[in-house]
Formats: sequence, C-alpha cells, structure tokens
Amino acid sequence: MEPAGARADAWAAAIRAFHEARDAGDAGRMAEAALSLPFGQQFGEHPGQIPALIHEAYVAAADPALQARLAAALARAWAYGGDAPRGVPFASQAVSVADRTGDPVILADALDAALLSRWGPDDFTERLQLSVRLADTAAHLTATEPRLSAHLWRLTTAWECLDVIAVQRQLRALDILASETGSPRAAFFAGARRAMYALVTEHLDEADRLIARTVELGATTAEPDVEAVTHSLAATRAQRAGDTEALRREAAAYEAHGTGQGISSVSAQGALLWLYAGEHDRALALAQQIAGAGLDSVPRDVFFLLTVAFLAEIAAELKAERMAADGARLLEPYAGRAVLNAGAMFHGVWTSTSSARTPRSAARTRLAGGTAPCRATSASAPGGGATASRRRQAAPRVSAR
Repeated sequence: MEPAGARADAWAAAIRAFHEARDAGDAGRMAEAALSLPFGQQFGEHPGQIPALIHEAYVAAADPALQARLAAALARAWAYGGDAPRGVPFASQAVSVADRTGDPVILADALDAALLSRWGPDDFTERLQLSVRLADTAAHLTATEPRLSAHLWRLTTAWECLDVIAVQRQLRALDILASETGSPRAAFFAGARRAMYALVTEHLDEADRLIARTVELGATTAEPDVEAVTHSLAATRAQRAGDTEALRREAAAYEAHGTGQGISSVSAQGALLWLYAGEHDRALALAQQIAGAGLDSVPRDVFFLLTVAFLAEIAAELKAERMAADGARLLEPYAGRAVLNAGAMFHGVWTSTSSARTPRSAARTRLAGGTAPCRATSASAPGGGATASRRRQAAPRVSAR
C-alpha cells in the first residue's frame, strides 16, 4: 500500500478507536487515539472535527503527563488547521504541566507545540528563546524524534537570522542524525533541507541529485507533507533555472491546491509562479482574488511574510500600485528578515521597501558573506530554529508547505 493510503487508513482507524473508547467510557484509550489524530493532517487545511475530539480527551484526562501531551496535540491540531492562535493557550498549558512532570521527553513535545503555535512574524524573539530551550532539552535524549524536531527548529530560525554558519551546522546535524539512527524520516528531512540549501546557493546539479533522493525517500515514509515538500523543491528549482514549462506545471498545482483548500499562502505562491512563467494576467487575477479585502486582512501568522511578500512582488512587477504600496508598508518592520514557508523552505530576504521586490540574488549575497542579526549558544541567549513539527502518537512530524 502507498504511504498516503496507509496514512488515511490509520487516521480513519484512530477516529473509530476514539469513538469506541468514548462509548466504553475509557478515557485512557480515548487519549491514545486522540494523540495520533494530528498525524493525518495536512498543513494549512481545515481540521474538521480533530481539535474537538482531542479537546474531549484532554478534558477527560486526569494524569498530568497525559494532559500535557494532549494539550500539545491540541495546539498542533489548531496550528496545522490554519488557526494557530486557538492553540496558543493549550501550548502554554502543555509547557507548564510538562515542566512540573520533570520528564524531558514530554517537555520536548510541549516546547515543539509551543514553537509551532508562535510562528507569526511578531513572535520572533519568543520563538528564538523556545527553540534554544528545545535544543537544550533534546541534547541529552537518545530518541530520534525530539532530536529531529530540535535540529529542524534550529535550522529554520538560523535561516530567519541569516546565520549561514548555523544553517550549515544544523544541516550537518541532520545528516549525522539520519546516519546514526537509520531513520527514513530523518533522512527525508536531511535530504530536503540540503536540497533547499543547494537551490539557494544555485548549485543546481547538486540540488537535482538531492531532490531525486528526497522524492525516493518520501515514497517510503508515511509523512503527510511529502507532496508539499517535493512541490516546494520543484517550484524553487524551476524558478532558479528559469524553466517555464515546469513553472507552469507548479503554478497550476499550487493554484489548484490553494483555491481548493482555501490556503492563501499556497495560492499566493501559485500566483508568483504564474508571474515567473510569464502568465501575467493569471498571476494578477489570482493575487487580486487572495487580496480582495486588502493586504491588511492577511493574518500575522506563519504565512504572513510569505503571503504578503509574494503578493507585493507581483503587484510591483505588474504595476498594481495600491497593492504594492500596502505590501511595502506592511513589510517595512521586517526589512532584512528571511521569507520562509511553513517547512523552512527559503524564498529570499525582504531587503527593500522602495520597490516591494527582493532581487533574486539577494539571498545568495547575504549567505555568501552577510552578518547574522542573531545568534545563540545556550538557553540564556536567544537563537534557534523553527520548523512546524508534529507528533504521531509519541513522535513529532515536521511539516512543510
């Protein structure tokens, strides 16, 4: 069976198990089933009944350790479902209760959920501090998943800091983790992040090798966001190479998924890909559909910088002056910040509010010799990485779109 089919079957089985446990009045089995539910969610898609089921198990749980894990799962379910603010109080509760348990595995799980819930552009300082704490917590754990989560969060915020040495170090840490553990998931994310780095630095031959390896590894895992990761890599590769045919394929795929699921960031990337493919009318029409209520309506969540930067670039290129001006105004406080998607895929650096467009070479210039605006070596100094990760049962899952 294909991993996607196996994942759907497991998710349906978990929902059945939850209802059976509830009917039997078995809170322990309800919790066990609820903890596995975020595993099947696609990042950004509507969560349906999943948060409600997890919340029911959370309310019924009496054991503090189980309460912490369920609160973390609930925070993830809301974040994956595109409504992270609803998960913030549960993420905070998870960290508070996990602290009292003294169990570093439960604390790592809670910190991971807290990071995922605080991925808006204005949460940067708190995210840096949380990511360092997660790294410190996972440093003495032997389990693969907390270590993978910590490295991926550290990597993402290293990108946000434009700290090339930290990026390189976390890439190497992922390589080592994959080698030490033999984990297909660790190998998948190590390959995907290496591929993105190769694309950013314009080593296309190396990127092609790594993308092919990532696709191969993804086919062997039940990772929910394999398709999102591989599409992100393919789209970036097409952009870097100026491959118009591939750009059109990816633009159509992004537009279809974004409009079908109501995910503005995905649609915004589709619009930008239409622009790069030379399909200006399609790009502007999709951008106007996304920004019909104005750019001020874009939530300041994980997708804010990504969505507004993409739309501002389209507007500047196509002379949509009002949208371009709004984009420049909204992005001005974040000048010098990296633009990433929800899976730590790097898209560039917002460097100018005068034109609302970042030159394609800007990211490479900064990576080649820029100075990092933030750095961290311990829990007492901010720094780290942030990749949306999730737990299936007792293990986190990293998401990318």
